[in-house]
Amino acid sequence: MDSFVINLPKTICAENAHTVFYNLYREYQGCFHEDVKTVVFDFTCCKDISPVGLIYISMWRDEL
Repeated sequence: MDSFVINLPKTICAENAHTVFYNLYREYQGCFHEDVKTVVFDFTCCKDISPVGLIYISMWRDEL
C-alpha cells in the first residue's frame, strides 16, 4: 500500500475536533505499515471545518 487515505467527517468544529482526530489517529496507527509512503486527507464528505479544525489538520499533517 503506497498511500493511506484519511476520510474526514462531515463537520469538524471546536466541540468535536479533538475526538474526531483522536479516532482518526487511532485508525491511522492501526493501519500504518512501513510501506505507506503518503497520507492523503480526503475532504470530499467534509462540508464544514472551523478554524480549530484547520489547526488540528495542519498540526497532524506536520506530525506525519
